Amino acid sequence: MKKTIWGILCFFIIIGVICCIPIYHNVQLNKFANQLTDINFPDNVEIVDRVKICGKLMGNGNSLDYL
Repeated sequence: MKKTIWGILCFFIIIGVICCIPIYHNVQLNKFANQLTDINFPDNVEIVDRVKICGKLMGNGNSLDYL
């Protein structure tokens, strides 16, 4: 009985961590993107597009790029 409870508890902890990591990265991306939108551009600058994406720019590994 004790092993079953520990197994279920470990399962939910692992699932919780896996679900929280993308949310954390999106929060960090929004903080970074908001800093960029606060920049005052000269009058002759035209902003074509604004996109916020978390992803992998190139290669493989354990890092995440804010594109």
